[in-house]
Amino acid sequence: MKLFLNFKPLILLFAFVVLSACAGSDDFSSMENSGNLTTSDALVHDWGDINIQGGEVSRVFQFTNDSEESLYLKGAQTSCMCTTATYYLPNGEPSPVFGMHDNPLWSAEIKPGETFEVGAVFDPMAHGPEAVGVIQRSVVLMTSDPNQPTLELKVGGEVLYEDEFEARNEDVLGQNTEPFQMLQPNELKEMLTNKDFFLLDVHVPEQEHIPGTDAFIDYREITDHLDQLPDDKDAKIVVYCRSGSMSREAVNDLAALGYTNLYDLEGGIQAFDNL
Repeated sequence: MKLFLNFKPLILLFAFVVLSACAGSDDFSSMENSGNLTTSDALVHDWGDINIQGGEVSRVFQFTNDSEESLYLKGAQTSCMCTTATYYLPNGEPSPVFGMHDNPLWSAEIKPGETFEVGAVFDPMAHGPEAVGVIQRSVVLMTSDPNQPTLELKVGGEVLYEDEFEARNEDVLGQNTEPFQMLQPNELKEMLTNKDFFLLDVHVPEQEHIPGTDAFIDYREITDHLDQLPDDKDAKIVVYCRSGSMSREAVNDLAALGYTNLYDLEGGIQAFDNL
């Protein structure tokens, strides 16, 4: 399946509409260009096969203001009503939800060196139960970075009927090729009633922890804090962050250190708190 074909004229028109809409906002026009938006994430994400009955799928992109000046976030817009985007500020506070038509006036300051996230969510049922096929969606971020005042994120995949999804993935369903297992928020909630595992929060900056958390370690500094981890490399360890991107890096680092019984909380504390 070949995704993200070249729709350059459409993208340029979309960007023009976005910029035109923002030009009339006094709040936005009064902000000086500043900051420098960087990311280690790819700006394109392919979900692959998407079960139309499987609920929303999401992707979190992480960014840093790599500058000595503040960066200002000015909102976002998506290419379709089935897709929404939310900023998550360094303190964990979410922005309003942005969509194709729902674009409230909003801005936020990202100080030098601070990291924030953008969550893109696609609802495969938004266009009805027959809306199967290849999808390509865009999220355009608007910031004060003078080098890229608009930044496009692309997400896509192929929406399948549930029976087709299961048939196509029957050889891999239930198998795990990663050195860890994904843990659903409701599963963690049940496990906490009779806790027999080590619960680790790795989100930066430090956030309010899930009750029962045993340790907080910056996801970038796992190897520097071995004294806070279980001595037994077979100990069950559940790792979480705010949305899932930082914990993914942490469990891979733990696996590289020889830990064998690792779980990554799907959706992070945000998904857990929404139970």
